[in-house]
Amino acid sequence: MQGSRASGEVPVWDLLVRLFHWGLVLLIAITFVADEGAKWLHEPAGYAVLGLVAIRLAWGLIGPPTARFASFVRGPHEVGQYLERLRRGSAPRYLGHNPAGGVMIVLLLATISVVGITGWMSESDASTSASLSPDFILILTFLFSSATTSMTTERRYLSVL
Repeated sequence: MQGSRASGEVPVWDLLVRLFHWGLVLLIAITFVADEGAKWLHEPAGYAVLGLVAIRLAWGLIGPPTARFASFVRGPHEVGQYLERLRRGSAPRYLGHNPAGGVMIVLLLATISVVGITGWMSESDASTSASLSPDFILILTFLFSSATTSMTTERRYLSVL
């Protein structure tokens, strides 16, 4: 680390976060390529993705300052202000994720979790107790899109539920 600081580079993410990033890329690629034709590979890779997400969630609470969600996940008001400043071309620069990037990370982790959990449910006894019908997927899609809109525009679309 001393050498990288001397050259002007600033370390942003620790080793665990970097391993998470590349491990997630590799495992999602495996689950995508090894779809129905290679369940023996697809399912363990999917479970490993869920494990990585669980580790990252824990690390986002107890890890070093730059790995913690509190360092880059912002509230709706600050995200809206950032997006407005970005639109005007006057957005500040951030070391790590900006407020819009924080929203993207939360949504990405949530989406990966939903995909992994529903995949597990479709192959386990859980599928008998929870329907994975197209209506269920449609409702999840509506909730995620509404949450995204609420976070960026400060409107509470979920209040209609």
